Amino acid sequence: QLKKENHMPKIHYFVATGGTAKQMYGTCLTLWEPYKISGRRKNGQEGKQDQADHDVFLPKCVVLLSTYPYLMAFREYLTQLNRLSKMGEMTLPIERYITNICCEIPAPPPGSFEVQ
Repeated sequence: QLKKENHMPKIHYFVATGGTAKQMYGTCLTLWEPYKISGRRKNGQEGKQDQADHDVFLPKCVVLLSTYPYLMAFREYLTQLNRLSKMGEMTLPIERYITNICCEIPAPPPGSFEVQ
């Protein structure tokens, strides 16, 4: 849904259960990005139409799915990723950073563990 004013980012969590009762845990960050819509509107005088630009905000969702319930860690990762992207400190596209955490960083074993 389009919004006329900017909104703060929101985080929400969900659990999806498949047909085999396997659960997937999701962390979703919803952002609002500015967008300009060009359109026509009736002027009211003899049915003339004027060009009009409208500034709106579109929702953009960034989601991490996992078989492990690391919801708080994913929330922290997505919020920091958003912060870095707004500051202009990222040298690569945001998708590359998400690929890095999903495919290249090993997940810790479930349960508690100690580092010695």
